[in-house]
Amino acid sequence: MSTPANILILEDDPDQSTLMCDALSIDGHICFTAQSVDEAEQILSQGHIQLALLDMNLPGRTGLEALQFMRNTPSLSAVPAIVVTANHQFQQQAEELGADLFLVKPVNIGQMRTLVQRCLRAS
Repeated sequence: MSTPANILILEDDPDQSTLMCDALSIDGHICFTAQSVDEAEQILSQGHIQLALLDMNLPGRTGLEALQFMRNTPSLSAVPAIVVTANHQFQQQAEELGADLFLVKPVNIGQMRTLVQRCLRAS
C-alpha cells in the first residue's frame, strides 16, 4: 500500500464522491471533495493536495479546466491527475494537458484504488 496522501476528488455527483472518498479513506488517504472547478481550484491553491481525481463532465466548467489550472500553476504542475470520465472525447484533450492516468465511468472502486496507488508510487 502507498503512503497516505491528501487527495482531491472533483465530482459533481455527491453519492459518487462519497463512495470514492470512503474507499480511499480505507487506505488511509485524506479526501477533499469539490463539486465544481471553482471549488477544486480553491482546494488546490491551498497547496496540500498530492493527487487529484478529476471528473471531466461537469456542469459549467469542465474537469479539463481544472487539469489545465494544475498544469499551469508551478506549485501544482507535478501533482498527478487521474481523469475520470465516461466520455472518450475528453481523453485525448486530457492527455495533451498532461493527465497521468484515466478511469472510465462507472468507476470500479478496486481499479480506482489500484490507479491511485500506482500514481502515488510514481510521484
